[in-house]
Amino acid sequence: MVRHTVNLKPRERCGSLLDRSIALLVALVMAASFWGMPTAFAADTATAETGAARETSQEPIVIVHTNDVHCAVDDNLGYAGLSSYVDTMEETYGKDNVTLVDAGDAVQGNVIGTLSQGEYLVEIMNQVGYDIAVPGNHEFDYGMTQLQTLMALSNAKYLSCNLTDLRTGNTVFDPYQIIEYGEGDGATKVAYVGICTPETLTKSSPSTFQDENGEYLYSLCQDDSGEALYGVVQDSVDAARSEGADYVVAVAHLGQAGISEQWTSEAVVQNTEGIDALIDGHSHEVYVQDDVQNKNGENVTVVQTGYALQNIGTVTIDPSTGEVDAELVSAWDEKDAETQALIDDVNARIQETAGQVIGASDVKLTAVEDDGWTWAVRHRETNLGDFVADAYLATARRQGLDADMAFINGGGLRADVNPGEVTYGDLINVNPYSNQVVMVEATGQQILDALEVGAGGLPEPSGGFLQVAGMSYTVRTDIPSTVVVDESGFFQGVSGEYRVRDVKVNGEPLDLERTYGLVSIEYLLQESGDGMTMFLDAEPTLVSLDSEALIDYITTDLGGTIGQDYANDAGQGRIVVQEGDDPCSAFSDIDRNAWYHDAIEWALENEVLHGIGGTDLMMPDGSLTRAQMATMLHNIAGNPSADLSVLDGFSDVDKTAWYAQAVAWAVSASQLEGFGGLGTFGPDEVLSREQAAVVLMRWQELQGADVTARADLSAFADADECASWAQEAMSWAVASGAVQGVEQADGARMLDPQGDVTRAQMATLLMRLAETA
Repeated sequence: MVRHTVNLKPRERCGSLLDRSIALLVALVMAASFWGMPTAFAADTATAETGAARETSQEPIVIVHTNDVHCAVDDNLGYAGLSSYVDTMEETYGKDNVTLVDAGDAVQGNVIGTLSQGEYLVEIMNQVGYDIAVPGNHEFDYGMTQLQTLMALSNAKYLSCNLTDLRTGNTVFDPYQIIEYGEGDGATKVAYVGICTPETLTKSSPSTFQDENGEYLYSLCQDDSGEALYGVVQDSVDAARSEGADYVVAVAHLGQAGISEQWTSEAVVQNTEGIDALIDGHSHEVYVQDDVQNKNGENVTVVQTGYALQNIGTVTIDPSTGEVDAELVSAWDEKDAETQALIDDVNARIQETAGQVIGASDVKLTAVEDDGWTWAVRHRETNLGDFVADAYLATARRQGLDADMAFINGGGLRADVNPGEVTYGDLINVNPYSNQVVMVEATGQQILDALEVGAGGLPEPSGGFLQVAGMSYTVRTDIPSTVVVDESGFFQGVSGEYRVRDVKVNGEPLDLERTYGLVSIEYLLQESGDGMTMFLDAEPTLVSLDSEALIDYITTDLGGTIGQDYANDAGQGRIVVQEGDDPCSAFSDIDRNAWYHDAIEWALENEVLHGIGGTDLMMPDGSLTRAQMATMLHNIAGNPSADLSVLDGFSDVDKTAWYAQAVAWAVSASQLEGFGGLGTFGPDEVLSREQAAVVLMRWQELQGADVTARADLSAFADADECASWAQEAMSWAVASGAVQGVEQADGARMLDPQGDVTRAQMATLLMRLAETA
């Protein structure tokens, strides 16, 4: 294989599309190999309309590709599996006909990258045999100097047509490279054009691209329309074609879902011509698209493999037919022994530090949805988000700082924490970027603006989505985002209605004029990460390194164990994402026309009831447990604190359980009692209708309401089935209108005193009592 490279001047590439000069440079020769797995997805065959079929003896050209590995060296198919797959492709098609490329975000993402500043990843990638790569936004996380070190260590050729050094007017990397497959007149030239996402300016630390005065030293050809990016891509394609390229393959870290629409891979293809295939990354999606049309209406193949070596991609070019095919391989059992040995050696190097046990977790803390690749922390509240924000807030308060709240962007939370031992490496995997946690004084308006920026992409996942502690908020996704940003994606203001509503700080409404103590990472509060410029003038107070805050929180505040307070995957009810002004719309199992709808809506609006088992499930027909009953009353009472020592008499109540405070309060306030003589409370026991009547009567007495009204229960056919200890309460419940009985098919009404109470029924009873108070 013979390779050619070209360097275009950045001012011409990011500016006028006219009078472009091209300086040609001939570069070095490199070897090819990559990862592997067999077929899971395959695109329909697509003929590349810009690559003409011709008579040639050239074998098919196979481009094996990966993206967004994020240090997952041994996960899923793994680099050893990839290396084996590449070997098989080389045996099948010939070593010189196989090229291995990566579309970015390989060297950052967990403890292996963090502890080595990416160098262990480059070492492994060299072993696998990458030929070409493009920097993803996370390649810049270690700073520009370390990036240059990594590139020098790498055997792969890094390309980018749109990353430019504004001081010199030169590109940082060559914009493209031409590889010649075969020899003589029958040889085929394929140009690989590198494209970095302009979102890098906000998705990595913006300070990486600035001098000490905040002036930008680098550009990614970003603008509001996307024309600057399309122009430099077209320049590179045209230059490669003029140099004799038969095919052009873009290697891009762009993505589609949740990406700035002018910078998606689809937008780049639609606004250019001459690209035969685009190998994509950044959005962690899995797709093989063979029908994305360029500006001339010609089909272009666009492919992305997902995340963390879930799949291996192959793009195959057949010079004899002009066809460009793409497929994804999701299963490959073979492992390359040498690559695996290196991975094992690297893991051993980091184990001494990463393997230190910090504590334990009784629960799983969720970063990723059950599908294995959708980031839960980027579109909904999770228990991991609660845990990390709580850790930052607790660490600041422990240092004596007047901290009111904390938040962390979902993009900064990179791994689940599984039940069992929790190691230093586990916590670095959660917070792998070594960010400093700081506190600033911020106004309520600035905090509201930050939440609005974070919620701008919902319901699509967004790295800027904010997980919180010490506060709560609601997002209305039916209201279009009116966040205004500049051409680089930095916040300028909000031009219309806010989609973020009902913001509360420690239970009190957010005061837009007040100053609060806000804790987060420097990336958000001092470096305009995710475009958040509103805090730049604030003076930061150093709190801790992010991973150290997590360690201190576990060992000091949680007593060494992450307990049942974090058991709910959906978090503790701090964030509600809803469509429309009806809070019930946030739940997929609530029928808008159901009899209980108004009661559930009332319960949500008054924070009496929260979802179960995920942000989109309410389970209105689910049976209500005694612990849930205590929690609902505790919520109505304003969540007062209670002395947990009252629980000492119950053998079945864990003081770290999510319901412990509520049960302790309910017992102390004589709202609920244990089972006499048994020493148990029965938190998971289902509440019966007659038990509910007793609890509600006690609740009304606690509120100072008149509970002397009585009704004749003889109108109910099953009145005699009501226990003697519940007769008085049931009589009051009927007289007050709280209980109306269940109508049967024959018209008779039944109390069903031993029947289970559902969540919807209790919401209805409480609403009725509230309306008659």
